Amino acid sequence: MASNRLKESRRVTFKLADYEFGSLRTPEELAIIRACEETFIAFCDFMDMGEVEKAMSLHVEDVVLYDAGRSEPMTGRALMLERMKKVRFSYPGRRTLHTPTNFRFHQVNGSEAECRVVISLYDLVKMPEGKGIGRYSTELLGYAAEEVRFVPENGFWRFHTRKVQFLAGMKQLPNGTMPGDLPWNE
Repeated sequence: MASNRLKESRRVTFKLADYEFGSLRTPEELAIIRACEETFIAFCDFMDMGEVEKAMSLHVEDVVLYDAGRSEPMTGRALMLERMKKVRFSYPGRRTLHTPTNFRFHQVNGSEAECRVVISLYDLVKMPEGKGIGRYSTELLGYAAEEVRFVPENGFWRFHTRKVQFLAGMKQLPNGTMPGDLPWNE
């Protein structure tokens, strides 16, 4: 069953398994959920620190990314690394803050774990006249929901499939556009 679901994840129709929320989880399921949350949070932290290679090491080699606004999924860690570098370093000195919340886990077992996460993304904009904590202001770029499938790999839970959907964005950011798509460096 799990192998069929992994093959299915390569289709644009990837969606989370049905789950009756409020059911008791086993200790093993709770441990898997915690490991997957840590993986997601570490990804966000590494991206914010500009350590894109470390962020991408949290993915299996043949990761599948359904990126918002794109008709076809992106397959492979190398392609995703290139995309994430473009987004993270879309303009000189860019600093970001990704805040994942509302982890909602669906199917969880020893071979895969699926969840939905809401992320808010901020740019930390340098204020030349600012001092101390006021040296940077936060500019909300938007909110996204992400559906994720994790799989175990060598004792660690890694991203296998990611599907990003933008929920809302700042007025200046054209709908469906990621910061890396803007002509900052042109």
